[in-house]
Amino acid sequence: MELEVLTGIISGATVAPIVSVVDKAIFSNASGKASFTESFKESAMLVMRKPVQFLKGPSFLWIWAVYGATYIASNCTDRYSRTRGMDPASSVLAATSATNIGMSVLKDRAFSRMYGTTAPRPLPFTSLACYATRDFITVSASFTLVAPFARELQSLLGINATTALLLSQLTCPLVAQLVNTPIFLYGMDLYNKPDATSTQRVDFIKAQYWKTWLSRIARIGPAFSIGGVVNRFLRSTMTPAIEAPK
Repeated sequence: MELEVLTGIISGATVAPIVSVVDKAIFSNASGKASFTESFKESAMLVMRKPVQFLKGPSFLWIWAVYGATYIASNCTDRYSRTRGMDPASSVLAATSATNIGMSVLKDRAFSRMYGTTAPRPLPFTSLACYATRDFITVSASFTLVAPFARELQSLLGINATTALLLSQLTCPLVAQLVNTPIFLYGMDLYNKPDATSTQRVDFIKAQYWKTWLSRIARIGPAFSIGGVVNRFLRSTMTPAIEAPK
């Protein structure tokens, strides 16, 4: 299991820099504190001029913790299930969902306070529920739906299994953001504008939807699409083959 943990840590580290920059920009833009472009440029300059300071910063460390823990949970659960002759799909979904949702809610609470426009206060339960729902959909698309969707691609397009799995890993997490974006925006707006009316919230979601969707594509792409490919590659090269139970 040590190598499963190590591959998870490495996979989390490879995606944390870009994801942390984009995630900070998303929160800053949604709260009105700064535009996505302004925040992204500020963080990018910090990466180039003071990389050590950036790596020690809370945004990078939070993102590394979230995705490192998520990939560790996925890897260890998958190996445990397979070595015992069990179908890993349901157990991996449960483990990764619990880990990612729990860590992401803690991270989102911290980011809402760090990059919000109001004085730090407890995150509303409804906002937490929105973030948890968003993460469950993303995790399901990133871990559980990849294999069955790959089989469909292989059948429909006549491509080999490796290519189908790669395309599926890259595509599933991104498509999920079409559903996740309004859920995320609603949760953010509840925190930043607790007195807004339902009409105002709908108008806010409409105005921010496509810009935020593209931003989440830029965030989820590295985190689950590219990160998923890296994690699969590391597991296939670093960890021993799983032997069938006797």
